Amino acid sequence: MKNRISENYKEYCSVSYLCKEIVGLSRSRFYELLNCGIFEPPMTNKYNGRKYYTKEQQIQCYKIRTTGKAANGSIYLFYSPRSENTSEQKQSIKDMNNEDPSINELQSLLKTMAISASINEICSALKNTYPKGYNKSDLGPIARNLYKYFSYRNIA
Repeated sequence: MKNRISENYKEYCSVSYLCKEIVGLSRSRFYELLNCGIFEPPMTNKYNGRKYYTKEQQIQCYKIRTTGKAANGSIYLFYSPRSENTSEQKQSIKDMNNEDPSINELQSLLKTMAISASINEICSALKNTYPKGYNKSDLGPIARNLYKYFSYRNIA
């Protein structure tokens, strides 16, 4: 969870803002926990019916999220949030296109290893071998794993 400092607190905020910026949960998960009594319910604007949280309630929700002591007095253990992959070296396979020079370089490396594979076959192999992306700075180990992938596929 990001470091939530007092600058993120507003005088009044929407449930969406609270979820995203203060407690770091999705709205659906937040509402599940709200219905279980983990978080206090929001205030309701009497003119338009919109839900909102005051600054004090925002701080309380943040404390619940960080300490695990729920509004109903029970203890609730939150999972750690998923780490955000901010590395520029990692490339999502779904963002890969045929003009990526690393794909062409991998194709050339595979040809030197007597593996003839099209760009689409290489992209498919990368999706299977590296579902979370790959490091483009060193293509040697990637080419070796693709060689194993294609060799195994041709034998089977």
